[in-house]
Amino acid sequence: MKWKISLIFLALPLIGAEIEERITALEEQMGQVGEQTADAGYGARFAPTGFTRGSAGVEFFGGALYWHAKVGGTEYVYSLINQARGQKGRVASQRFDWDFGYRIGAGVRIPLVSWEIVGTYTHYGSQDHEGRGVPPPSLLINLKGEGIVSSQRATSSYKIDYDKIVLEIKRSSFLSRLFGLGTTIGLKQSWIDQTQKVTYKPEVFKVKDRCRFRGLGPRIGLNAKWHLFSGISLLTDIAAALQYGDFEVKHAENKVDLKGDTHIFSSSIDFFMGLQWEKPKEWYQWSLRLGYEAEYYWRLNKSVEIENAIGTGNAVRFQLIRYADDLTFYGVTMRSGIEF
Repeated sequence: MKWKISLIFLALPLIGAEIEERITALEEQMGQVGEQTADAGYGARFAPTGFTRGSAGVEFFGGALYWHAKVGGTEYVYSLINQARGQKGRVASQRFDWDFGYRIGAGVRIPLVSWEIVGTYTHYGSQDHEGRGVPPPSLLINLKGEGIVSSQRATSSYKIDYDKIVLEIKRSSFLSRLFGLGTTIGLKQSWIDQTQKVTYKPEVFKVKDRCRFRGLGPRIGLNAKWHLFSGISLLTDIAAALQYGDFEVKHAENKVDLKGDTHIFSSSIDFFMGLQWEKPKEWYQWSLRLGYEAEYYWRLNKSVEIENAIGTGNAVRFQLIRYADDLTFYGVTMRSGIEF
């Protein structure tokens, strides 16, 4: 019995050293996951969480547009080629280049109702200068202006200025881990200014058409979001608007000036599809969006012309003819934003 007690006393220093070593290691591990509280106590340290959208918040965004314009009703001359040469005639119209624009906006989330009010401003402009020339006996026949004028040279310049403001309320209708569906409703205000100037030579005959549109109306849309991987999502937005506005239409040719203003409705639809990458931080989230966008306006390019007919007794009757065609903007849209 005595020798067993002696062994126990001899082993106590070794056991104590091992216990002290384990306690020291445990204190180091607790120091990595714990921290001292404000009342001098000790508590667990939690890993910082990523950005989470709350019931209230704000966002700011801006981006660049690289768009192309297509306008109906810009044909200005027909080439009447000498048939002996085996050539065929063709109609010349405006062919716009790709041009840059920009878009800026901001939004705010309303507490309790989970709505988001977003306002955006878009500006885009484009212009084109075209020319056609043929040697005699071939001719160019004018497609602008009253009457028929033959020439050997024709030039046409066209300029478009487009500004748009959209104020809308967004609300998520369906949300899941991988898919989100939302609706938007709001107002759309558009300013679209189009001017075409055509000159026929050698006998100078000039024609100028101008159409200014100012419209305001309701806009309703649907948007979808598919979460893919690593913060990347596929976005699809489509919206339609019906704007009531003023068309200021002017036509001038040599000594004739016409003005045919009218107030009517104009319908439009816009579409976006692309990818969005979101990078959440502790108290904010940064996003980058890139995709294809298109806007289509029905019968927005309006013009007027004179048509005359000789009646009995050499009496001349003048009649005002109205024309209308569609306008399209499409291209690449890039947007960067920050959300708090």
